[in-house]
Amino acid sequence: MKTKLIAAVVAVAVALMFGATFILSTVQRADAAGMCMADTGGSLPAEVNGYKRDQLTNAAAIVRAGMDLGINQHGLLLAVMTAIGESSLRNITYGDWETSGVTNPNGTRTTSIGLFQQQDSWGSVEDRLNPARSAALFYDRLTQVDGWEDMPATLAIHKTQVNDNPEHYARFETDAKAIVTALTTACSAGTGEWVVPARGKVTDTFGTCTTTAPAMNAIRAPTWPPDHAGAPSGQQVAAP
Repeated sequence: MKTKLIAAVVAVAVALMFGATFILSTVQRADAAGMCMADTGGSLPAEVNGYKRDQLTNAAAIVRAGMDLGINQHGLLLAVMTAIGESSLRNITYGDWETSGVTNPNGTRTTSIGLFQQQDSWGSVEDRLNPARSAALFYDRLTQVDGWEDMPATLAIHKTQVNDNPEHYARFETDAKAIVTALTTACSAGTGEWVVPARGKVTDTFGTCTTTAPAMNAIRAPTWPPDHAGAPSGQQVAAP
């Protein structure tokens, strides 16, 4: 009981310091961009435009990372375009130096690895080889580009990746759109269903329900008790 009391006091203190939005971020993030991961019955599509399951698994990690950060669908598209153009959506442990002997402008060897072919300056080897964390590194730099949402997709990526050819990524836009479309869907709205990326009990003014953790590629509405049918979509909730 004492432990629970301490936890409750800490939660209240955090709420007062940072506001409810901070505490609820794990519940609200999935639809921050108005999109959710598509419910594909617990499994990814076998193929989209020639890209196979292992590649789509990486694409799903990229999309999920973007949603967690509140990136809009255009940003998700740019990230998937980039990973297609850099690695064909394969999390490779080598880069242009190993395959073609490419060097940096100062003559040093390139150190590109991973889905986004990020060099040492982007982060640790572990982060660059982790699909979600490497995607987060990409989104961080993308969103620092002035006007990235309004410029041609390939140019926004070029300014983020700082590659040689500004047009390099343009030819991957169609495939990226098909993949992002296959992996995402509009979040439920006004239907009485919530899309909640959280595990455990979720409580609102109507009561409490239990949710299960969503799969990487599927966000499912929680199952409410019979007397909870009237719960409105978008109601503020708090997860323990």
